[in-house]
This record gives sequence, structure tokens and C-alpha cells, in this order.
Amino acid sequence: YLPPIAQSLRCSSRIHFLGHKSNPWPYFRALDIATLASTEGEGIPQSGMQAMLSGTAFIGTTVGGIPEIITDQETGLLFPPSSPDSCAEAFRTLLSQPDLLSALTTKALAWAQINTTLDRMGSRVQSLFRK
Repeated sequence: YLPPIAQSLRCSSRIHFLGHKSNPWPYFRALDIATLASTEGEGIPQSGMQAMLSGTAFIGTTVGGIPEIITDQETGLLFPPSSPDSCAEAFRTLLSQPDLLSALTTKALAWAQINTTLDRMGSRVQSLFRK
């Protein structure tokens, strides 16, 4: 499937629109960097946590719950919404600094392994119910 906008931008040789995948892990593992460029109304992004758990660097906007899973310059990079130049700069930064890319990815994986387990999330839900 190739959306009309991809045809009009002539980007189909560089950008692939894969649609829903029931098993996203191989796709995340194939990436160097994943991004979520939301402009508003974003909750806690499952795609960001999946990227982090698969050992893929994650960058995102400072919208909604994205900053709750990314600590800028520590577990990923954040950029302002509706700022393609800032998004591009985040990609350039990580692609030109492999040591930074590796460090952020390692820290993000460690954070995700601690904070996204069923036990951890279950404890948080129980705590909310108790309050």
C-alpha cells in the first residue's frame, strides 16, 4: 500500500508504509531510530515503549505522554511538535554520534525493562485504586 501523499512526494523508495503488523518486533529490531512526531493529544505511546524494549533508539515530540517515557538526552531525544527541522536535527545528531546513539539506547532499554513489566504496571494500578 502506498498512500497518495507518498506518491506525490516521491518518497516510496525511502519510506515504507507497512500497515498493521501483529508482531512488530522484527521491524523495530531492523530500525536504527524510531520516532513519534505527534503534534497533540498523545497518551503514553506503546510504539515508543516497544522501540525501547527492542533496543531501538526512540525520539519524539514534547507532547502528551511522550516525555513520560523519554528523558531528553538520557533515554532518547525530544523535539518540539510541528518542527520538522528539529526532528531532522535529532536524527542527524544520533546518526552522526554512534556513541550517543548506543548510550541512549542502552539506558532506554534498562528503563523500559524496569518500568514496563506487568508487575510494575499492576502495582501502579493497585496503588491508584487504593488512593
